[in-house]
Amino acid sequence: MRVRKTQLAELQGGFGRAGASCYHPRMALPLVKEELRRIADSLPDGATWEDVKYLVYARTEVEEGRRSAREEPVLTTEEAFEEFNKDQ
Repeated sequence: MRVRKTQLAELQGGFGRAGASCYHPRMALPLVKEELRRIADSLPDGATWEDVKYLVYARTEVEEGRRSAREEPVLTTEEAFEEFNKDQ
């Protein structure tokens, strides 16, 4: 794959507006288009459709993880160990 490591780092840091997710179903179309332009501009000249699909997939996963961490209950490390050790 021809995707640079810096592009993946950008995914972790986020694109565009802080806290804005371009994958929210009710997000305005201009924001989605803006994010797609940023992704396209970050691709090397020889990028393939597979590169594009991977970056969009990775971006979607990062955004879903962030949303999940904000909205769903999160266990502390101690709570996780307790949960896994219950059945033993």
